Amino acid sequence: MTERGAKVEVIETYDLGDLHDRLSFFLALLNLSTLFRPVVDLIQPLGIFEYDTIERGNGVQITFTEDCVVKTYPRDMPSKRIIDNLRDLHSQMKEHSVPNVVELKKTNLKQKHVVLAPIGQLSPPENVHQLLTALRDILKALVALHAINLMHRDLRWDNVLKYIGEGDKWFLIDFDEGATSPAAKTDHLKAESHAPEIQSSSSHSVKVDIWSVGFLLKTSPVQDLPAELEAMKEKCLQKNPNKRLTAKSLLKVIESLIES
Repeated sequence: MTERGAKVEVIETYDLGDLHDRLSFFLALLNLSTLFRPVVDLIQPLGIFEYDTIERGNGVQITFTEDCVVKTYPRDMPSKRIIDNLRDLHSQMKEHSVPNVVELKKTNLKQKHVVLAPIGQLSPPENVHQLLTALRDILKALVALHAINLMHRDLRWDNVLKYIGEGDKWFLIDFDEGATSPAAKTDHLKAESHAPEIQSSSSHSVKVDIWSVGFLLKTSPVQDLPAELEAMKEKCLQKNPNKRLTAKSLLKVIESLIES
């Protein structure tokens, strides 16, 4: 018996000073290793790069630790402007209790990095129910953001993560492009994945996020969307921002679909 009362059984002993026993021990390890693969196959991956660093296409490095993410900007990016903007945006979001958004924990201008939490799981919805709950959580964030004239401006499935251990619940990340509404035009965002007025008009408003909700529906892994979601997608992707719905009205539709 061990100190904790666990039962220990000796299956075999080996004298590693003896050549025959060393070979027998090696064969025993090989046999034992065959048990590991079935166990590994039973473990579902979390999609978390724990204690690892990945680099995005724009050169930004994302380092995953036990309970937070460290985002480091390359030298050729205006890190001070980005970090100052993040401080302002996250301060307002915290003050107004905006739900379902990543939290800014620390900033370091000298080392050009920010610390964010929680760590989420990149797990786009796999069925209609998950798509509806993801849209619900996204729209709850947008309703609160738009109420204080803030906009995300870069809504894509890469920037929507799933809370770990909380079921079907999602949150928004990456507010590097976030801004106060209205904002002046910008030309560094990809035209195919952002509202047309971001580049074509002198200014744009929170309606760019509504277009992005349509883009999320358009690029969703879920095929054969219900008629209600197809109609919503078309309304969100209207070229004229004034013809798009509001986050609040979209949320009502999504919540009614979840309840039905």
